[in-house]
Amino acid sequence: MGLTLSFTRQTKLTQAKITGMLALLKHHLPLRKGSPYLSPLLACGLLIIIGIGVGLLSGCQHTPTATKQEAARSKIVLNLATWGSAQELATLKPLLANFQARHPAIRVSLTHIPDYYYPKLHLLMAANQPPDVMLMGSDYLPVYAQTHQLKNLAGAQQLSRLGQAFYPNALKAFSWPRGSQTLYALPRDVSNLVLYYNADWFKRAGVPAPNAATTWQSVLAFGPKLLAANGVPQNSTAFALSFYRTPALYWLPFAYSWGGRGLAGVEQPQALLQDAQTREGLTFYRDLVHRYHLAPSRAQTGSTPMTDKFIAGELAMMINGRWSVPVLRQRAKFNWNVTTLPQGPSGSRVGIDSAGYAISRRTRHPDEALALAKFLTSAQASRAFSQSGLIIPARQAVAQSSAFLDPAQAPANNQAFLTAIETGVPTQTGAQWHRLSDALNRSLESFWSSDSGWSSDSGK
Repeated sequence: MGLTLSFTRQTKLTQAKITGMLALLKHHLPLRKGSPYLSPLLACGLLIIIGIGVGLLSGCQHTPTATKQEAARSKIVLNLATWGSAQELATLKPLLANFQARHPAIRVSLTHIPDYYYPKLHLLMAANQPPDVMLMGSDYLPVYAQTHQLKNLAGAQQLSRLGQAFYPNALKAFSWPRGSQTLYALPRDVSNLVLYYNADWFKRAGVPAPNAATTWQSVLAFGPKLLAANGVPQNSTAFALSFYRTPALYWLPFAYSWGGRGLAGVEQPQALLQDAQTREGLTFYRDLVHRYHLAPSRAQTGSTPMTDKFIAGELAMMINGRWSVPVLRQRAKFNWNVTTLPQGPSGSRVGIDSAGYAISRRTRHPDEALALAKFLTSAQASRAFSQSGLIIPARQAVAQSSAFLDPAQAPANNQAFLTAIETGVPTQTGAQWHRLSDALNRSLESFWSSDSGWSSDSGK
């Protein structure tokens, strides 16, 4: 299940609650074949397993001594839910120990949910067992804010003060309704895309490394030189650039950089895909595969992740986020660096997402929950997560310090991540974003696979 101690709580899943859970899942998540979310059968199985597991585990719990029972009752227990890799947990757990040492009356019970995070969060909420504090992505925030599951943590005055500490785009990402003077999570990090490149490959080709002034037109000019100088034939597994069809965050920069509209207010695929500038940008992106042969098709990559191809020396450049840094530091055997994405007709513009700590509106300990959320987004915590290479800190002072801009740690140009924040577009998703995202993927499936124009089905 991937869940730790919190699911051993005395949870009574009545038939009414189970019905409510399934209704919540069906309403908010696209439960269809091929979806990355839970199928109805898996959802039912998950409910049964949780119900059985709760009964078994609660029956097998060790009975503490009277002294331990008294000590446990004297503490306030805060339940914290998070996703994350083993490396992320290795950073988080010492921070939680530090918080508990500072607040001896509080014990933090950690629920680690490495996969199917939001469906499982839905189940906890439907069972009236929401975590007190939970890591929340800005793309999913509207689902919970609109249904009044989260506490609003700030008004206009507090936002003004927070705007001096955090990147404004990170704060905007946690407003609901979008653009309002609200804040439903304290930002931990900012997420965006940059261009990773194999510096040794460029050197062998005698091509200057890309930089902030690089345009997509110049990529078309030097891309073939990169391939030719490295002896790459047309049928090779090596390419100049990565290519992702999904999720949307990988192709949205081409819409933004060609002057296309953002996601604010978009509820149907046609509102986005029938925009002329968006179509132009997405056509250029697709042409990198079918017309210019600089990026791989699905048949040419199979199931191999782009990061693995980059590490294997099969990509000269890769579009990706900060999450690739730790694995590249460990596994890349060549010199690599990053820069902002090449410029389109409207500049270099990528989507800006954020992750932060939200508080359940139903928590019985709002003050203590807020203290935990503040600690996990403090300068101390931001430095710890930044030094691991995992995140772009949402705190401006930490982002501009050696904790993030460490010249001794690759990549040398960490500033590119911060520049991308300044020119980026906050991802203003709505409450039905993941239904829309699924619909966009279906609408674009045939488009990515051919070199023909836009079909009459595109955008429907």
